[in-house]
Amino acid sequence: SVTENLVESYGDMPAEVENLCKIAYLKNLAKSFNVCKIRVNAKDCLVYFYKSEQIIDERLSKAAKFYDTCLKFEDLPILSVNNSGKTIDKLDTLIEIFSNAAGFKKD
Repeated sequence: SVTENLVESYGDMPAEVENLCKIAYLKNLAKSFNVCKIRVNAKDCLVYFYKSEQIIDERLSKAAKFYDTCLKFEDLPILSVNNSGKTIDKLDTLIEIFSNAAGFKKD
């Protein structure tokens, strides 16, 4: 993977670079699920979807049921992931959900 190549070439990555790689990976995974925005911080872990006929992709719905999630409706449909951990742990949870929905595991 890209991160493995970076570590081989330059040594251990700073946490900021590792986090940036996780964010890029998550954005790439989310592209195929009609996601318009993801908000992850100390308080929230929210995935916003564009409005469409199908509220949430069936693959993502099946993958999310194994986590503490709920679907909300405001201006846009929102998948809320209940994870009280650190922000980086929330990113990891979202990566797991999207990876499972896409049919493959994260490294």
